[in-house]
Amino acid sequence: MLGERKALEMKRKVALLILFFWISGIACADSLMPLSTFIAEADPNAARVSYLMARCSALYMSFQILTEDTKPELGKKYEAAGQTALAIFVETSEKASKERNPNYTTPIDLAANVALTVQNLSNIYKPLMEQSYATTNSYQSNPLIKGDLEVCQILVRGI
Repeated sequence: MLGERKALEMKRKVALLILFFWISGIACADSLMPLSTFIAEADPNAARVSYLMARCSALYMSFQILTEDTKPELGKKYEAAGQTALAIFVETSEKASKERNPNYTTPIDLAANVALTVQNLSNIYKPLMEQSYATTNSYQSNPLIKGDLEVCQILVRGI
């Protein structure tokens, strides 16, 4: 029984690591694929939807962080949309893990893994947004940011 439990725990960790590295691999630091391109490349499945929602959550959270002091009401809207995307990300991540492994059970450290994934993606978005703002006085003038925001607004319907 104890050996079975350890094996199951190891499978959970491996599944989360695979999902994390899959998301990290798609979201390389130098260039994010536009979400519209990502959507057009293949039929949706739980893992792809999970990645989309992770990106949307990170994008909304980046907007929230950058606007919370200067435009608090807008920051709250972005925060709410980010939380919605985050909830969908968690739900679809779990579904994708269960599709890959029917014996999958949610790990105790799921929240930390989710937070790390969104933080890593946000760390890619924020500099692009800050650079965009510095040159045009708009966080959305970068084509990637603008396009991803349009996709996220359709997917999340948050703002």
